[in-house]
Amino acid sequence: TKDNAMLFNFFNSNLKSLYNVENLPTGSMIVEKEANSLMDDILLKINVANVLAEYIMDNYEQNIIARIVKNNYCYLKENERKKLFSHSAIIANDKKTATGYVMSIKRKGKIVEGLLEYLDGDDKIIVDGVVNFRLNKYVNELEMLVEKGFDRYIIEREYNEFIFMLKEIISTKTPGLKLMHIIANEDGTYTLLDGKSKDISSFIYPKNSAYSGFTQEELLISTVISVIPEKIVIHNSDNIKNDRRAEEYE
Repeated sequence: TKDNAMLFNFFNSNLKSLYNVENLPTGSMIVEKEANSLMDDILLKINVANVLAEYIMDNYEQNIIARIVKNNYCYLKENERKKLFSHSAIIANDKKTATGYVMSIKRKGKIVEGLLEYLDGDDKIIVDGVVNFRLNKYVNELEMLVEKGFDRYIIEREYNEFIFMLKEIISTKTPGLKLMHIIANEDGTYTLLDGKSKDISSFIYPKNSAYSGFTQEELLISTVISVIPEKIVIHNSDNIKNDRRAEEYE
C-alpha cells in the first residue's frame, strides 16, 4: 500500500545501513536491525519507535477502535455500534482542540513506550504482531477513548428520545399561546415574552421551593410543555449553554 511504501522508503533511505526492511505479501512488514551498528543504540530505537508510532496511529488505529466496539459493546445493535464507532473515530481524529491534541500525544507516547520495551529484547519488529500483542497500554487508551465515544452516543440517543417524546406530548395538546419569545440571557437565565411582548417569565420561575433543584433548561422545557405555544422564537441562541443551536420552531 501507499503507507507501507512510505514506511519502507523511510527505513531504506534513512536507516538502510542499520536496518533491513522486508515487505510481506500480506501487507505486513519486518524491520530488522543489522548486527553492526555505529549509531547510538538508544537514539536509534527512539527514532524507530517514533516513526513506527506515527505509522501505527495512521494505519491501525481505526481498525483497533472497530475491534473494541465489536468486542466490548456486542450487546448493541449493529446500527448502534456504527454510531458508536463514528463518535469514537471523531474523537480519535480530533487534533485541533487542546484536549484532542493531548489525547493524541498520550496515545503516541504509549506506543513509543511499548515499542521501546519490545526493542530492549528483540532487534526484529513484525509490525502486525507488535500491534496485536505488545501494545496493551495503547489499546487501553483506545478503550477509554471508545468509552468517551459511548458517553457521547448515549447523550445523543437520550436527546433524540426526549425530542421525540416532547413532540408526542405537544402534538396531543391544544396550544395555549400563539407565540412565545425565548430570550437567552448572558447569565444563563431566560426571559419569556408572549406575542404582544408581555413578560411572562413568571411561568419559568415559579415562587415555589419545589423547583429550586432544577436547572434553567429543565424549567424552560417544563414551561414549554405546560404552555404549549403554537410557535417559538429563540433569541440570542449563542448564549444557550448547549452545543445544539436553536433558531425557530413551529
